[in-house]
Order: sequence, then C-alpha cells, then structure tokens
Amino acid sequence: MKHKFLFLAVLGLATALMSCEPQMALYPLHTAEDKIFDEQLLGEWRQVDPEEKTVKDNESSLSIVRAEDGLSYIVTLPVPKGKDEAGLASTARLVKLGDFLFLDFKAPDDKDLKFNFYPYPVVESHVFARVRADKKNLRLDFLSDDWVKKQLKDGKSALATLAVDSGLLVTATTAELRKFALAHAEDEEAFSERFEFARAK
Repeated sequence: MKHKFLFLAVLGLATALMSCEPQMALYPLHTAEDKIFDEQLLGEWRQVDPEEKTVKDNESSLSIVRAEDGLSYIVTLPVPKGKDEAGLASTARLVKLGDFLFLDFKAPDDKDLKFNFYPYPVVESHVFARVRADKKNLRLDFLSDDWVKKQLKDGKSALATLAVDSGLLVTATTAELRKFALAHAEDEEAFSERFEFARAK
C-alpha cells in the first residue's frame, strides 16, 4: 500500500532504501521533555546488506546532520549522480525509553525543507525506529506495518488505528506510543523493518 498523507519525505527514506513501509503514526513518539542528542549519529552512512554484511552501492547512502534547534537531526537521502529527481529529507528526534533509544521521524520543518516543496496543506505524521549506534555502525529497526495489520486481524492490537483508503494509520497518543515502544523494544517481529549502515565518514 502507499499512504496518501503527505509524509512522503519520511516514507521515501524507507522505501528508497528497501522495499518496505514502516508503520505511520499520527502523533509523535517524542515529547518536549526529550532533550537527548547523540553525536555518534552524525555523518554519512552507507547501507549494509543485513545478510552478507557488505556495503551497498553509493545510491544507498544516508546523511545525518544537526538541525538548527540543536536537538533534532536532518536525515537526507541524496540524489544519486546522473538522476534528475529530488532528494529526500526528514527531521528526526532521539527518544530514550528505559534503556532503549528510538528515533522519531517526521517531514522536515519549513526552514529545513530544501529538497521538496508541496503547494498544498500537509498532514504531519511520524514513523519511529529503535536505534543502535556506535562510531562505525548504525542500525534502525522500524515498526512494521505488516505486524500492526496482523495484530489487528488477530484481535491483539495494542495500538489504536484508523482505516484509511491507503491502509492503517496509528492514532494512539504519544503516551500510548511510548508505553508500547518500551514494552516491545526487544520484539524483533514488531520492529522488523531493519536498516543497517556502516559509517562512510
């Protein structure tokens, strides 16, 4: 499915890197009290094949820089050389829940939006991923939309959702999302949309 809400900058980062779609949420995972920032995430990263543990080509690169507010990250997927198309950008905030770190992604703020322009209103939404990082490696595990759909079908859903033309949108509040993320942080079926990267520089 392809969501029709205008979070294409977020979704594009995922779908451009691999054929998956992380679950979209209406509300953020982060709150105003989340002021954590990890400089290890900054830099340029190359996607790694999770099975072969080899670095993919240059088209699967990711750039992470500090935003003007000092607490957010600007995550960009550059335009591949020789291709006449817009790059993709997303704003992300780091969240610590218990012993686990998460990144909450949304479309970039207007002042940071240098890649795409939408001449009509947008509906802001979020995707979030558990993050593991050190000086050389970065791993992002996004909440899987397929897992959310299966939980709902089996009557086990822990998250409120809204059915829209393009699929499901999680409508759980920020507090409910945080409780869910902490409870399922080590659930590899829930957070199964995995991206692995090696530092380029």
